[in-house]
Amino acid sequence: KATTTSSAIPDLSFMETKTQPKTCSARRNPISNLSSAQKFLSGVCFGLVTSTAFIGLVYLVRFWLKRRRQSQSKVLTEFHLEKIRTRNWVQVMKWARKYQHQAKLRDHRGNSCLHYALLYRPPPQAIRALMDAQPFAPMMKNSDGELPLHWCFRGVVPIDIIKTVLWCNPAGATTLNKAGESPFHLMRIKLLENFLEQRSNDNDGDDSFVMSFDVEDFDNDVRIVWDKMMMLLQMAYHGTLEKTLPPNIKWRPLHAAVGVMEYLPIEMLAVLFTCLAKDVRDV
Repeated sequence: KATTTSSAIPDLSFMETKTQPKTCSARRNPISNLSSAQKFLSGVCFGLVTSTAFIGLVYLVRFWLKRRRQSQSKVLTEFHLEKIRTRNWVQVMKWARKYQHQAKLRDHRGNSCLHYALLYRPPPQAIRALMDAQPFAPMMKNSDGELPLHWCFRGVVPIDIIKTVLWCNPAGATTLNKAGESPFHLMRIKLLENFLEQRSNDNDGDDSFVMSFDVEDFDNDVRIVWDKMMMLLQMAYHGTLEKTLPPNIKWRPLHAAVGVMEYLPIEMLAVLFTCLAKDVRDV
């Protein structure tokens, strides 16, 4: 009987073992689903960050390669002129001393670093650094036949800068560009523009006075560039008349003016005669 009774009782232990894991599995499902969502979002964010960083890296590499190609270019580019245009003269001097081969480059129109620097009121130290890197820069013409000295009178260049450029190339004082203009002509044009503009403003825009202004008025205005003109004349004299005048004749600005008359407009000669006539010894 005992044996029969014990065998008649069903063994339900297998139900307990199967039910318990199901309960535990049901409890883990929400956590498992939430974790997958988080993993998905983190994966998306990581992908975005990674792709953005990769794109940024690609742009940086391309920019670096472009700058490298420009720096190694055999033609003057904006890469080389950036420091000049921003008037960062300390960096210009360091660049000219460290990379002299780049300071010798010219752009497609034949302009040198010295051409461009003279448009931005450079200090004497920067001009000397560029000329040390390329000693022949003052003699280099661009495609228009213009020397750096021509560009001195296109902008507002201090007289000490003009003197530095002029002493390196005295013949530049009478060098003509393809338009037939010498530095004399450009200075005269600049001077006349300022003169006429000022007189026009003084006369409320009436330009009828232009045909009647006298030499004395022009003389007064020309004094603002008199030192520059004297330097040009002196260089022209040394380049053209040094061997023609007797050695006992002291140099006079008028001698140089006569020696380069073909390069001087009649207005400039009139100013010379008017100014120098105040001292008979100079005439």
